[in-house]
Amino acid sequence: MKVLHIANDFEFGGLQNYLFLILKGLKGEKIQCGIVAVAGIGKFEKNFKNLNIPVKYFDCIIRIGKYIRFINIINVIKLAIWIKKSRFDIVNTHLFLGGLIGRTAAILAGVKCIFHTVHSTYYWKKFYHLIFDRILFLFTKKVICDSNTVREFTIKQWKVSPEKFIVIHTGIDIDKFNISSVKKKVIRKSLGIKKNEKVIISTGRLYKTKRFPFLIDIFYEVVKQCPQTRLIIAGDGPEYKLVVKKIKELNLEQNVIMTGYIENIEKLLPAGDIFVLPTEVEGCPLSFIEAMASKIPVVGSDIPALREVVSKNNGVLCQLDDKKCFVWNIVKILNNKRLLHLLGKNGYKIAKEKFYYKSVIGKLTILYRGCKNA
Repeated sequence: MKVLHIANDFEFGGLQNYLFLILKGLKGEKIQCGIVAVAGIGKFEKNFKNLNIPVKYFDCIIRIGKYIRFINIINVIKLAIWIKKSRFDIVNTHLFLGGLIGRTAAILAGVKCIFHTVHSTYYWKKFYHLIFDRILFLFTKKVICDSNTVREFTIKQWKVSPEKFIVIHTGIDIDKFNISSVKKKVIRKSLGIKKNEKVIISTGRLYKTKRFPFLIDIFYEVVKQCPQTRLIIAGDGPEYKLVVKKIKELNLEQNVIMTGYIENIEKLLPAGDIFVLPTEVEGCPLSFIEAMASKIPVVGSDIPALREVVSKNNGVLCQLDDKKCFVWNIVKILNNKRLLHLLGKNGYKIAKEKFYYKSVIGKLTILYRGCKNA
């Protein structure tokens, strides 16, 4: 059985890390795999090549200026010919462009088992995006959603029958996040964090929906009550400069560490005592799951996706703009070592039971083989 995954690009990111684990795991199940990018290359390409699988880039986007894009039909046809020539039995696409171009090419190649994975609640989609989604849905065996929240949202957005939709949670390599207390001290020391300092950590792309400026406001109030507290923000994105500006306005330069994008986030997360992100939109909240795998309590916004992951047993959820709730609970957890340990321990257990990538591999293998043998 041969399975091809198709994504937008090979840039570093959560999806690419996830696909790397999936391809590695499927290969371990004696399934031949390949991966294609259709809208851009990137530095993560070398990671995929290290798996010794076919890694291809078909530039299927024609760009005119900054905003105007067209589909390169010729390269879509070339992709279809390559899929047919390579005899892939199954094509699994990801994201909008990967789904649009990848499924079109798979249909042209005569592939019978086409799957599409939806990774988030895509509020930004216009009517023309949804037209393509609904048409391609007719040729898709199953739509894989990485959370119940994403499934329910996508069914309503596409206005289609729910029978084809299934939930397979995003998986992570839990073992990578199991860092010893000795290594944790080394990581903190390398960041210049003192023994008596408490650390809040937050990770993710710096988009408007993640609300990092609001996190800075929250942290400002926390510092008033716990002066020996540091904040680490690991990530990059459009709002990076805005966040830096906010830090300077509140005179928090000595309290906040901005690391930029970190490829191996498991080497940084153990530096934190508590994870906080007041995001307003999530699909499958990978950053929260990674924090839980690092045995760190989590505090986030009370939104549907986080309710699937966070409970009173491993953290706290606050209403979106309830700054007092965020501040009060952060201070409470930081000042209670027993609670800190208990929430972290419970979070790790949940992460291991629900989000270990090996269980995801098992579910995908059953799904793929079921379609191939049908």
